[in-house]
Amino acid sequence: NGVIKSLDDGANWIQISNGLPGAPIHWVIVNPANPQEVFAGTDSGLYRTSDAGFSWKATTLTAPVRQVLISPKKSTTIYALTNAGLFVSTDNADNWRRIDTGLPSVLVKQSGRTASHVPPMVEQICLVQGESLLAFTIEKGLFLTSDAGATWADANQGLPPASRFFSSFDGPSGTLEHF
Repeated sequence: NGVIKSLDDGANWIQISNGLPGAPIHWVIVNPANPQEVFAGTDSGLYRTSDAGFSWKATTLTAPVRQVLISPKKSTTIYALTNAGLFVSTDNADNWRRIDTGLPSVLVKQSGRTASHVPPMVEQICLVQGESLLAFTIEKGLFLTSDAGATWADANQGLPPASRFFSSFDGPSGTLEHF
């Protein structure tokens, strides 16, 4: 329940959690354009530091955060996968917009005889060539956006039906690898 940092290549470690909640931390990412700026995804939301982790402040994203990605080509664009959905900020985490509502919906049965259409559950996200975002959904497979979630394209062509992804990365040749 905290962040630790080494200033001497791992020989010694210090706790740098001043301002972080006591909630579990699921994701830590350094801004590639500014190594002093670090984000921590916690069960209490997304936190940011501008002094390499010595003091943290909450952002306006308060849902439990499972994954955070920062575009290496436009470092003010940040994607956050939360328990409440998939969000994007294009102003360095000051404001957030939900972007999974554009994905094909799934029908969820409610109590009694009612049902509603909701966005599919996004399990993982991956940036491709620093610009496009892949969303791995449980119910509908893989989808790609190149415009920060304004539109989504089906990216399941050539994948086995009901594929599940446990890990993915943008490979050195510019191709997506998955396991």
